[in-house]
Order: sequence, then structure tokens, then C-alpha cells
Amino acid sequence: FVGALAGALNAAGSGNVFIGYKAGCANTSGNCCLVIGNGSCDIITGDFNTASLGINAPIYSTLTVGVNDTGYDVKFFGASAGAFMLYDESADTLDIRGAAAAGPGVLKLTTGELTNVDGGILGRLEFQAPLDSAGTDAILVAASIWAEADATFSATVNTTDLVFATATSATAAEKMRITSAGCVGIGTTAPAAGLDVRGTVTVGVNDTGHDVTFFGASAGAFMLYDESADTLDVRGATAAGPGVLKLTTGELTNVDGGILGRLEFQAPLDSAGTDACLVAASIWAEADATFSASVNTTDMVFATATSATAAEQMRLTSGGCLGIATTAPASLLDVRGTVQVGVNDTGHDVKFFGATAGCYFLWDEDVNTLEVCGTDIKLNGSSVTNPTSVDSIKGYVNGGALKWEVASGTTY
Repeated sequence: FVGALAGALNAAGSGNVFIGYKAGCANTSGNCCLVIGNGSCDIITGDFNTASLGINAPIYSTLTVGVNDTGYDVKFFGASAGAFMLYDESADTLDIRGAAAAGPGVLKLTTGELTNVDGGILGRLEFQAPLDSAGTDAILVAASIWAEADATFSATVNTTDLVFATATSATAAEKMRITSAGCVGIGTTAPAAGLDVRGTVTVGVNDTGHDVTFFGASAGAFMLYDESADTLDVRGATAAGPGVLKLTTGELTNVDGGILGRLEFQAPLDSAGTDACLVAASIWAEADATFSASVNTTDMVFATATSATAAEQMRLTSGGCLGIATTAPASLLDVRGTVQVGVNDTGHDVKFFGATAGCYFLWDEDVNTLEVCGTDIKLNGSSVTNPTSVDSIKGYVNGGALKWEVASGTTY
């Protein structure tokens, strides 16, 4: 015992160490106790049997527990039952435990700033390998998470973003941000939507994909990439009609020949290379005049390829004319080339109507005949009105069977 009246009331115990005036006066029979204090305030208490130590005062210097490779648990209890912070030496982990009936453990990072402005850091977690033998960049902060003020704080404002930073070479820099409004930005510090990705987005890996669904504002409307079917499904709203795939141009002034949108068909990975990998077919909408407040004249163009990039083969004009092998059809159907209906031994009827009711020109594939129904006919430029000689008509078609019927129904 060291100090006046130290251990004065402990007459039965043994192995005790009491230091200070009246130190250990509250201990009347304990064994193997350590008490440093003055009787009313014990600064340090310990138990040699359990190798435990209690400190009831601030520590103003470095505190070391154990030595390198041989540590000990360090535990701090809270005011609520079950709450503690434990450094577990066997697991090399720090465990912050919440109270038994009051929820999770909390690691709170706070700033000492009295006036917090836009860009100020409230708290930060840093991940680092400070002992790496490579030195230089290897020992810099490699990843970090911090809370950043996004406005000057006031009695009604604490607008704050969460920032996630990673590094490749140099100190970790911002890569992702969650704003106070709940917007997530990847590759941008100012996300403009709920999810704003300024770069390539990949879902799954080659041969192992996942469904991706984007919902619309109307019930039942969505766009789905169905990984099991390898298809893109654009679905219209339940009560509002079909799905729509819209192709638009960013041009501010659209002139004749400008493309409004285009579909392309291609085999870009073909091992033959060169022409095999070019666009092999395409459909596009092409302006056929300069657009204005009252003009949006547009043609639909269909292109295919044999060797080289797909080129125009057919056009449907804004006036409804369909041109095959011409870019300027002069009639509703304008074919600049041979027209074939059916194949040898398997034909189809072909019928052309006139301006007068009941008049027509028919190739009848069932009976292999050409039938002209009208009031007169021109043979080699000469008009024949109500012919009475079938022979003269037969001679005109070089022995073929040509049937002539007047409007009254009389057959010659």
C-alpha cells in the first residue's frame, strides 16, 4: 500500500495494490486488486486474477494494447444494454454494436466546421495500402466515400450528396454520386435523372444475360429486352394502342435528301470480312423537300445489297407512288424493268380496270386466255368498234386465244 490510509479497511484480502491517499478504502476483503485513486475517485482499477483494467479518466497520450502479432480485445460499452464497440483481436475487426432493443450500431463521421458551404466535406471513409513496398501511387488513398454539402447549410437546409471515389493512378477521384434528390450519377457529378450514366452500360456477360425492362408513364407500357428470347419488345399501354419505336433526327433544318431515321441490317462479325460485314439492307425515311411549318414531305426508301453497302431499290413517295428501280416514280406503281407474275406452270390472274364500268383487261390463268371487256379495241393503232369477226382479233395476237366481249355482253 502506498499513501496515507491506503487499504486501511482491507484487513482480510491479500495480493492487493493500493496507491494514493485512502486508495482502496471501499475495498474491505478483495484479493489481487489494483486501485489508484484517493478513496472517493478511483482513477484506475484492476483485477490481477482476470487481467482486467478500468480507467476512469481521460487519456492524454498514446494508448497501446498488446504488441505487433499479439493483440488483445478492446471493448467500450455504451449507456444502453447490449451496445458496445469491440476491437476483436482474433478476427482483426472493429464491431460497433447497437443496443439490444434500439437498432443498429452507428459509426458517425462529423465535421467541426461552424459554417458549411457547397462542396464542404462532412465526413469521409478512406481505403488505403500505406505500407505497400511499391510506394508513390501504391500508397495513396485508393478509394473513398464521403458526404459533401451541396448548398450552404442553414436552419432549414442540409442538402448533401454521397460521393464514391476510386483510383487507377493517383489519389481516388469521384466516379459515382447520389444526390440529395435521390439521383444516381455514374460518370457525371450532376445527374439529370434518377439514373444518369455517362458511358457504356453492360448487363450480364456474353452467353449469360438478364432481362432489362423500362416502364412508361401509362399502365402496361414498357420496353423489354428479353434475354431468354433474345428479342426487344416495345409494348404499348394497355388501353392506348400499339408500342412505338421512334427514330428521330437531331437536325434543326431538314432539307431535301436528309435522313429522319434509319433501320439497318448487318452481319458485322462475319469471318469473311470486307463486304460481308457492311450494311446489307436498310429502310429509311428521307425528306423530299425542305421542312417548314406546313411542309414535312417524306419518302420511305428500301435498300438492299449484293456487294458493297446497301443501295436504294424501292421508294414509296409522300404522294403514295411506289417506284421499283426508280427514285422518282411517275405513277402509283412505276416499275423500270421486267414484271413477272407467277412462274412457269403456276400463274395468277392479272386484271386492269378501265375508267368505264364493266371494262377491263384480264389475263385469266385458269383458262390461259387474255380477255378484253369493252366497247371497242385498237389493233395496231386502228380502232375496231363492236367487232363481228373473231378471226381479225385472233390474227392480231398471232394465233393466241383472245376473247372479245362488248359491254352488252355479246361475245364474239
